[in-house]
Amino acid sequence: MLVALSGILAGYDGSYKFEAGQEYPDINYRFMRLFNASFGVMVVPIAYWTARELRMSKTGATLAATMVMLDNAYVLISRFILLDSMLLAATAFVVLCLTKFRNARNKAFTPSWWCWLAMTGMGIGLVSSMKWVGLFATALVGLYTVEELWNLFGDLSIPKAGLNGNDFKQSPVEVAYGSKVTIKNTAYGGTLLHSHRDTYPEGSRQQQITCYGHKDANNNFLFQRPWGANHTEVIQILKHGDVVRLVHELSGRNLHSHRIHAPLTVEHWEVSGYGNPQKGDANDEWVLEIVGEQGSKARDGTLRSLSTTFRLRHRVLGCVLTADRAKALPAWGSRQTEVYCNQNAQTKSSSSIWNIEQHWNSNLKPGGGAHGKSAFWDDFKHLNVAMMGANNAMVPDPDKFDNLASNPSQWPLLAVGMRMCTWSDSEIKFYLIGNPVVWWSSTASLGVFMAALAYYSIMLHRQSPVTSTADDGAVAHGLQHSLQGNRESHIMVGGWFLHYLPFWIMARVTYLHHYFPALYFSILLCAYMVDHLVRRLARNAFVTMVAWSAAFSVVISTFIWFWPATYGIHGPASETMDNRQWRETWDIIDSFTPRTFL
Repeated sequence: MLVALSGILAGYDGSYKFEAGQEYPDINYRFMRLFNASFGVMVVPIAYWTARELRMSKTGATLAATMVMLDNAYVLISRFILLDSMLLAATAFVVLCLTKFRNARNKAFTPSWWCWLAMTGMGIGLVSSMKWVGLFATALVGLYTVEELWNLFGDLSIPKAGLNGNDFKQSPVEVAYGSKVTIKNTAYGGTLLHSHRDTYPEGSRQQQITCYGHKDANNNFLFQRPWGANHTEVIQILKHGDVVRLVHELSGRNLHSHRIHAPLTVEHWEVSGYGNPQKGDANDEWVLEIVGEQGSKARDGTLRSLSTTFRLRHRVLGCVLTADRAKALPAWGSRQTEVYCNQNAQTKSSSSIWNIEQHWNSNLKPGGGAHGKSAFWDDFKHLNVAMMGANNAMVPDPDKFDNLASNPSQWPLLAVGMRMCTWSDSEIKFYLIGNPVVWWSSTASLGVFMAALAYYSIMLHRQSPVTSTADDGAVAHGLQHSLQGNRESHIMVGGWFLHYLPFWIMARVTYLHHYFPALYFSILLCAYMVDHLVRRLARNAFVTMVAWSAAFSVVISTFIWFWPATYGIHGPASETMDNRQWRETWDIIDSFTPRTFL
């Protein structure tokens, strides 16, 4: 929406698709780029302010801001019409608000405390609305909150709270013939039974039945009586053992199975959409088998929305309707989850168990707010597995080699760069590469922090005073204080881990820019460590000046050295960038080869 806003302000009418290699029409794309770049600019003062809130000296905070300002990758990504500069600015804003709120914790319920609490919430809303990665910043605030709440644990004056606002209270409790429902698989990350007008390319070539993770009208099915049953106006509540037909509302197709092998799980039977509400056969009929009941409802075999779990067993074949999230259909099935009829009639897999998520029936009264309460931790697990599954669905195509992709092991030591455009000699080229000094020193600071933390722990355990060599003789600030109760380092180190480690377990394709939020935390930590060590080890003002001058000089000079990669390589890259390819795995000059090592 922010990118769209920049287009509106620039007079862009949406007709040009910004396809690679195409000449720009007469649109003010420069304004759109400036709009994006402004978010990258915001990060610099935010970094300084945050560093000061983390108890760094003014010089240390200036180093943190300088490292952010002069990282070549941050500068380049901010110059393109992409979301990354906005995500980075929002992440930095959350960290600032969190540190401000943390520092106001001893002034609870003052205007300042309320202000930064509200701003933290707004920041979380911003960052989590931009990309799924923004949830890692939310997790950082959450873990900080857990840490703070631990200190309040046992305060019985704090009331319990629940969630309101869902529309489940409008759903009738008991399900009957004629009810319209959405049916959800109960496996972790389970999705909704779904159909659409596309057909299977092989097998029966009938309408596809799949499972889909997003809510839309193609998830709606109607419980109907079996073929040949007497239709009556009397409401009949569904119970264990009843035979039903499930009719897809939009297409009118019946949920159907037959002795045709499923497209992926070939040892089981295909499930398809067949016929219409007036036409079908016995293969459209399923036996309802109640499995369990959640909560205090009577276990009388009645099908209830939300709380009842059930199987659908094919009346003719005896197989069980199943959706295994691990079985994703190819592109012809929109990579949705395969649904098949499992011939293992005694299966107890959660992939073969379902429940009613939404329920509409004008002949039945709404269930009310008391209906549908569920176990918090079950919901928590389901929700988080579902989100991870959605993100992992963005997997690389195994039939294609993506020369822009990289893996997390290559990021901390800047083992890769990324060509941002066509790479012909006649074009101006941009190469996404970080400032090596910034990246390498930031990664090294993690190890230095761990070593220093171990050292201070030993010294404190031995009751050996760790004092500063600064003229004032004050106790060394920072890490020692962290051990004694202040937790500045928790935010920086915890933020890095939360924004980096999850990419190791993601199946989705990953790129260098996915490391940018984690890099921000390690930059803060690097400046924090330099600030601490200079205060701790510098013997006099001259040594302090030399140390700070060296730190600033190496960051600035390296940024200037890689200037062409950031602001445009003119002519053949081999002429301009030959002595700037510091690592074999960078492809500034050479044609791309698969990267398999750091």
